[in-house]
Amino acid sequence: IPYMYIAMNLENFVKYYSEIISHSYGSFTFEFLTNSVGISSWIAEYFNFDKFKLHIGGYNTFPFYWPYYYDFGISGLAIVPFIIGFIISNIYYRFHRNPNMVALTLYAVAFAVIVISYTSDPLTRLDMMLNFVVIVVAQYFIINNGNQQISKYINVNT
Repeated sequence: IPYMYIAMNLENFVKYYSEIISHSYGSFTFEFLTNSVGISSWIAEYFNFDKFKLHIGGYNTFPFYWPYYYDFGISGLAIVPFIIGFIISNIYYRFHRNPNMVALTLYAVAFAVIVISYTSDPLTRLDMMLNFVVIVVAQYFIINNGNQQISKYINVNT
């Protein structure tokens, strides 16, 4: 089964990339934003976009870079993964320069994106992006609130 997920998504890309007549110019790359405000289905219906119109059920998946190709063509394949890699490398080096819990959380999210990328793209899905944002924001508030509580406790006792 794991081999099917790895092999079939590349086969689907090779088979169906030539059948894309027009690109969707960011509709699928930023689908998590349009889903969060509830206009994704309106955009898809109005412009007649269907992300998986060529998808065959079963073990067939599309690769990580399918939405980027569908949105922007060859330039999307070159630029968007480069930007994602640049951001992940900055998170990695930030974590190693200044290790703290927020940097660790960002690094864990980046690692999760890398690990799951063989079957799907979590960066275009609302369910994954919402989880990532909640985890990072909660960690940020826990760290800041904890520091304020500690400083208040230290100031009271001195």
